[in-house]
Amino acid sequence: MKKNKKNNYNFERKFQYGFETFIGKGTVTMILVLFGATIIVSCIVGFIKAGVFGGNPGKIIWDSFMHTLDAGTLAGDSIEDKPNVIFMTLMTVFGLCFTSVLIGIVNSSFEQKLYDMRHGKSKVMEKNHVVVLGYSYTLFKIIESLVEANANHKNQCVVVVGDEETEVMLDAIKSRVGDFKTTKLICRSGKVYEEYVLERASVESAKSVIINGRNDVHSIKTLLAFTSYIKDKQLYNPDLFVTVVIHDKKFVKAAKLAGGDRVEVIYAKDIISRMIAHACNQRGLCSVFDEVLDFYNNEIYCEHIPEVKGMRFHDALHSFEAQIPIGIYGLDGIDINPDMDRVIGDNDELIMFEADDGDFVLSKSKVEIDESVIKTEAVKSGDRNELVILGQNDRLDDILIEYDKSITNTAVVNIVDTADELKYELSKCTHLEISFIHIAEFNAESIRAVLKNREFNVLVLTDDDADYETADSESMLKLIELNAIAKETGNNFAITCEIRKSSNQRLAEIIGAENFVVGSNIGGLLSVQIAENRLMTDIFKELLSTEGAELYMKPVEDYVETGREMTFDTVLEAFARKNSIVLGFRKIDQKTGKATLKTCPRRRDKFVFNKGDMFVVLSEEW
Repeated sequence: MKKNKKNNYNFERKFQYGFETFIGKGTVTMILVLFGATIIVSCIVGFIKAGVFGGNPGKIIWDSFMHTLDAGTLAGDSIEDKPNVIFMTLMTVFGLCFTSVLIGIVNSSFEQKLYDMRHGKSKVMEKNHVVVLGYSYTLFKIIESLVEANANHKNQCVVVVGDEETEVMLDAIKSRVGDFKTTKLICRSGKVYEEYVLERASVESAKSVIINGRNDVHSIKTLLAFTSYIKDKQLYNPDLFVTVVIHDKKFVKAAKLAGGDRVEVIYAKDIISRMIAHACNQRGLCSVFDEVLDFYNNEIYCEHIPEVKGMRFHDALHSFEAQIPIGIYGLDGIDINPDMDRVIGDNDELIMFEADDGDFVLSKSKVEIDESVIKTEAVKSGDRNELVILGQNDRLDDILIEYDKSITNTAVVNIVDTADELKYELSKCTHLEISFIHIAEFNAESIRAVLKNREFNVLVLTDDDADYETADSESMLKLIELNAIAKETGNNFAITCEIRKSSNQRLAEIIGAENFVVGSNIGGLLSVQIAENRLMTDIFKELLSTEGAELYMKPVEDYVETGREMTFDTVLEAFARKNSIVLGFRKIDQKTGKATLKTCPRRRDKFVFNKGDMFVVLSEEW
């Protein structure tokens, strides 16, 4: 007896398992089971009624089935046939249950399909699109830049993959970006290092990939997943590559090993430190960096222009209506700010500073140079003012090293903080006299005591130990105190401020600082620039280093006569004779004191420059 019970128990378990496995195959299977059960019940009722009360079993089975499918059939039955009424009533009740379950199955299936559609479960059927892997705060700036970069190209597509729900990502991006112009945005939800998620995003058919990880470890894990996924795939773009931002130097080598030849690694800390160091003593330089990096005004592109073949680079400078050549890309690589006598070869491309790719217009008018306004004497290299640094973070040493490389004279640097001592070990600098000043708190009185009415430039660093909002709030309080001191003393010191979140920059600008380095934006902007053109890696590497050509702000009075009207062609010529390229200027309104940056002005337009105005210059030396 026990054996039979055990056998029955095993049979029951096997039957239950098989049944669950069968109906678990999907909606169609469940509907088939439901119809099968209905037919079986109809047959049982038909045979029972025919056997007990007589009648045609086939007809009874058919009647039973019809009562199951249509409850209204019962109303047409004769009440004289009592057994028939009883059996058909039972079948009608069973039919109501059948209909309810069927509706539930269909409704559930339909809801699941809608859910899958809303949450991006299908594979993206796009080609030559940009894939962004990772959902973090910098994503919004990346999307903004990609939209602007695609503005003059039709039917562009950006696919975002993140671990948030698709609807959440779409709503967040749309609320911050607004107008997507010619770009279609698609979101897919899932872990960015899962193979099936990469397949959904059609990574193998993308133009380029940007990894936007939450941190360096997450970025490298995603990079490994990308490399593994495309290893055996047939790529739509054989030169498919990935751009990744790394913030900690110890992970740079690991990222390069993980991505191999297909990765461009952006070491954000190094770039941010260089930008801060270069901007500390040059008013408005951060605005120039912003314009070069983003896609809103003028950017850098490589152009094949047959009309300039065989020309000297000097002559090519004057050959466009508003666009400015800044270098040559040839068989030997890039040459930023080349020798003015270099001849442009048949295989060379011009590296252009212009509003958009293909936006250049060749000039047909004669070049007119006003020799009387050009100063011919040699220009002395710029000196660095003393520098006060408010606060400390892990970029301090890199900033001082870069600052030291860029000067030849000796400069005093005072590091001011509420900490009892320096938090970081500083490298030895050749041209800097570094001292540490402890203060009780950052207020107007303590900062005024440090400045002592002397000509200092001020750098405000954010606190890495605080969250983004708190760090930026503390920086803005320091800006308020500095602005008050400047008004009280009439001391016109330049202020450079590090901001963590771009949304806080607008508030900081209201206070009155001139240079802002928004750390969270830099990596994202560079990622987009390189994703659009891999050659930008080498171009920005030179522009943001102390070797080769760099961007400078130079006083107009050192190069041209002030108060005199002149064309921009004349300004171009003044710098070309000193082996430099001018990209534009920063003019100060004589009434309001407000500064306006203008790059790529029209060559034949005329301007009057005054003392205090600055030229934006690409040059080999400060």
